[in-house]
Amino acid sequence: MKLSQVFGSTLVVSALISTQALAARELTPMPSVSEYFSQEDDAAPRGNWSAPDTVVPVLVDGIVYSPDAFRTLNGAGVRHFVLDENAAQQGVMLGFRTKQALADYFRSQGRMPSDDSAMLCNNYSYWYEDWKYLGRYISAQAGYGYNNLDTISWGNRISSVIPTTCGRYAILWEAPNYAGASLFLGAGYPAEYLATYGWNDRARSVGSWQ
Repeated sequence: MKLSQVFGSTLVVSALISTQALAARELTPMPSVSEYFSQEDDAAPRGNWSAPDTVVPVLVDGIVYSPDAFRTLNGAGVRHFVLDENAAQQGVMLGFRTKQALADYFRSQGRMPSDDSAMLCNNYSYWYEDWKYLGRYISAQAGYGYNNLDTISWGNRISSVIPTTCGRYAILWEAPNYAGASLFLGAGYPAEYLATYGWNDRARSVGSWQ
């Protein structure tokens, strides 16, 4: 290996370490599950808000919307999305109009998030700035998150996600402070192309629940 290669590799490693060190200082405890789901949903989006430009169908209240139909209806009032085993089996992204509907679904599946942050195994989630889990990344253990990605220059920059392997969910929100539309990725269901679901470069806060 040439000296220039060593120097270049050192710069890359240093940049990655610096990114992780900066991000780690901004980690904050997630809001409690009961607190989050008891809050009313944000007011209906107005102005230039647009629904995720998904390329997969969206299942909402038993109705499957094609990507074109979902775009035409500007999301059909859906604010929360789930990618999990159930969604994968049906080849869809699950959509819910309210937090209450989302919580009811989680309970029906026996997959309601909890506030437990015990290290049972690798319960870290990873968010990457490039597709296919490449480039810089940030991570968080279950129970923690980044409530404002803008403060570490990561707002609207996440392109792929590897959720916790033994917790419940890695989550992305379109607004700071865990607010606005959300995407929940179940354990074992990574997204190497968030653009597939209309969530590329869309998140401004992220976190993980056990």
